[in-house]
Amino acid sequence: MIERDPSIPKLIGPELAAIMAAATPTFGPCDTCAQLTTGPRCFDCFRDADAILAGQQTLAASVPHEFAWASLGSPLLVQRVRGGVQAVERARLSVSASRVILMGPSGSGKTSLAVAMARAWVDHHKQAATFVLATDLASARSRSRLGSEADEVHQAIGAPLLVLDDLGTDRDIATSAVTEVIFKRHAESRATWITTAMNIDEMRAKYGDGVARRVFERARIISLVETP
Repeated sequence: MIERDPSIPKLIGPELAAIMAAATPTFGPCDTCAQLTTGPRCFDCFRDADAILAGQQTLAASVPHEFAWASLGSPLLVQRVRGGVQAVERARLSVSASRVILMGPSGSGKTSLAVAMARAWVDHHKQAATFVLATDLASARSRSRLGSEADEVHQAIGAPLLVLDDLGTDRDIATSAVTEVIFKRHAESRATWITTAMNIDEMRAKYGDGVARRVFERARIISLVETP
């Protein structure tokens, strides 16, 4: 018979029950999805929240400061976008589209609407989005070190969602990466949203039929052009 070590206190029923109760995890519904978990939020929801935060930070770092306010829930959006409520609602319904063209003249609110849509896209897809001006992308290689690709070009090609702003305002520079980015993203079926004042014929005249076709092919068009 094995004797109990007298230095170890003998646990009586209530004490043992208290220790067991403290060691047993308490389950409750996740605050986000209601799945049973041991904390306020389940692992999947923690992971999703981290992914959304990282995606929004990536987008915010690339968006110009004057558009930091833009979101689909902002009352200012309806006031600043030509077409008002109808345009914003069409944008809301287009967030899941892989290709979107926001078409309108300068001052029609197409950039504000594109940024607002991109924020909603990040929340929905839990991936990063990148915003880049066509003029900056066109000149990116002239600012990079000789023999190395510009960071802006790498980011524009690889981003899960690219918002290419003001296509058509970029200069015809020999080293421009604009058309290359459009071709590569189309070939890899990456989500690409474009704001422009150009219609398909004007785009074809500037960039050629290959670019115009890839931009407009199966794209959701949100027109912010005034109708007579």
